[in-house]
Amino acid sequence: MKQFTFIETPSHGYLVVKLSEIDGLFFSQYSPSRKGNIYLEEDIDAPRFLQILRDRGEKFEIKFEYREDFDPFFPTTNALPPLYA
Repeated sequence: MKQFTFIETPSHGYLVVKLSEIDGLFFSQYSPSRKGNIYLEEDIDAPRFLQILRDRGEKFEIKFEYREDFDPFFPTTNALPPLYA
């Protein structure tokens, strides 16, 4: 059984999925990826991915976390985006 984490923040929610799990699927620009994961936003991308799993007959479990300081676009909410030389 596959296991995923859903991270809820004060402003949005994201389903954390390993990049190796997405099998070449494309998602919106609102689902960032970093460090081997894609953070599927809750409105369209996460439900679409979970429906694909259901259609394939795959079973999964979702663990829920609330993280006030989480931002999938930046490593920490207090960090500035990296500068590129």
